[in-house]
Amino acid sequence: MTKTAISTNTRSPLDFATFTLKAGEVLRIPSDWTGRTVHPERGKLWITQPGDDSDYFVCSTNGFEVKHSGTVVQALTEAEFRLD
Repeated sequence: MTKTAISTNTRSPLDFATFTLKAGEVLRIPSDWTGRTVHPERGKLWITQPGDDSDYFVCSTNGFEVKHSGTVVQALTEAEFRLD
C-alpha cells in the first residue's frame, strides 16, 4: 500500500508530521516537502530518490534529508518517523 503525505504550501519552523508505517508500507513524499529531514523514531526505513543511484537504509540513529522530488520511504519493519 502506498501512502502520500499531505502536502502543505505553508511552512513554519514548527511544521512537521509524524508517520507510522507497517512493515512493507510505502510513503511518497510530496515534492513541496523537498529539503525536509526524515527522523526515524523506531524501526528501519529504506529510502530511494529519483536521480540518485543510491538507496539508503535509515534507523533511529540517523536522519535523512529529502533532496529530490518523488522520494519514497518504505518501512522494512514497523516504523515511526518524523518529517520536518
